[in-house]
Amino acid sequence: MGGVSSRRMCCGDIAAVTRVDRLCFGDEVWSEADWDNITSHEHVYSRVIEHAGAIVGFVVIEPRDGGRSSVVRSIAVEPEMQRSGHGGYMLDKAERDLPGQRLEGLVEEDNLGTQLFMKSQGFVAHKQIIESPFFGKTMYRFSRAAK
Repeated sequence: MGGVSSRRMCCGDIAAVTRVDRLCFGDEVWSEADWDNITSHEHVYSRVIEHAGAIVGFVVIEPRDGGRSSVVRSIAVEPEMQRSGHGGYMLDKAERDLPGQRLEGLVEEDNLGTQLFMKSQGFVAHKQIIESPFFGKTMYRFSRAAK
C-alpha cells in the first residue's frame, strides 16, 4: 500500500467522493448536498484515502449510544483498487481514532461483496434483519467489538 494516505474529508472532496460512490454503488446513493452536509458536522468521522494523490476511497462513521458505538454509514474503494487493503486500512484507522467504540454497520441483503468484506475485517453478522426505509431494502446488521 505504498503511496497511500488518509485524511479528514472536506468540502473540496465532494466531487471525487461522489465519483467513487457512483463507481461502487451504481446510482448515486447520496447526493452532493448529502456529502456537503456530512463534511460540515464535526461529530461525524469522515475520511478519504488517497493513492498517488487521487482519492480512491472513503469512510463515513457516525457516533451513537453516547459515544459507546459508531455506525459505519458508508465505506467504498474504487473497484480497481479493491482487495488492496484500503478498506481495512480505513476501518483500522477509524478504530485507532475512535478508541473504545464498537463499530457497527448495515449492509444490504443482496450486497454479498460488502458482507464478505465486513466478515473479513472481524465484523459479526447478526440475525437481526432491518427493513430500511431509506434504501427500501432488507439490511443485515454487522458489529465489531472495540479493541
